[in-house]
Amino acid sequence: MSTTNHKVIIRNLTKSKSISDSNLKDSLFELLNMCIKISTLRNCIKIKKEKKQRYAVILLRNPNEVFEVLDRLKNRRSRNTFGFDFQSLADKDVDIDVEMELPERYYRKGQYIDRETRQMEFKLGGGDYVRKYLKEDVLKYVCGYLNGRSTGTLFIGVNDDGHVVGVNCEEEDKIRREYIDQSIRAIKPPVDNIEYNVEFIPVEVNGKLRANCKVIEIIVFKKKQLNRLFDSKGHVYMRREGSVSDFTAAEVQDWIFQIKDMLLVSIARMKIKFAEFTLTKASEISNHL
Repeated sequence: MSTTNHKVIIRNLTKSKSISDSNLKDSLFELLNMCIKISTLRNCIKIKKEKKQRYAVILLRNPNEVFEVLDRLKNRRSRNTFGFDFQSLADKDVDIDVEMELPERYYRKGQYIDRETRQMEFKLGGGDYVRKYLKEDVLKYVCGYLNGRSTGTLFIGVNDDGHVVGVNCEEEDKIRREYIDQSIRAIKPPVDNIEYNVEFIPVEVNGKLRANCKVIEIIVFKKKQLNRLFDSKGHVYMRREGSVSDFTAAEVQDWIFQIKDMLLVSIARMKIKFAEFTLTKASEISNHL
């Protein structure tokens, strides 16, 4: 799950000693809930001080709320539509300054990640990709990574050259639930939730995050043991260098023979260990007679 923190910082708050930190919290609470119509809790508003100047850090629920606050408070003209007394927040003729706190993890537009490898696959994700192609790619690549017995990541919103572009994620929860999780549930045998992870990483442009622009990362963790191949709608996929391909009948048969040989080797080793254990115990008993 995403570890993104959705925070807005409001600077240049009043220096008046007659307005306490608690008063500022009350005013900000009213501004958010009554004027901007964003439901938030009072304990999500923190008043801090830097070089004798107070500022507020406000924790919000999602990026959409962050962008709504930035848009509604960006200048005096937009603020004047509220009918709110901003002198309860700032001194006369002093403009409040509103900014977004960048999350701990984000990508920059155009940032180079790496080249595609067996462990990394990039999809641009432009246009109507999420609705038309995301499900199929999730099925193929998650299945391929699981069968490849190696950790792998499918990046959506990164071009073939490894540079970040971002993909529109206006309905993040819906994308996760109906396109990603639902597709993975169609893989057989069932894939456990701990065997993969989904992250929506924000994209920054010129110091600001773009609304709903994310890189989707679907990370598939290495299987310690693979007793049977995973299949998707009757297809058995395997991740190879730079691509994912469907197993042929001959390849599936070869895999079965390999597993059979590995099993026979394991049984033989167990027999040897058991024989050694039996001889050791027999020798110990003989020594005590």
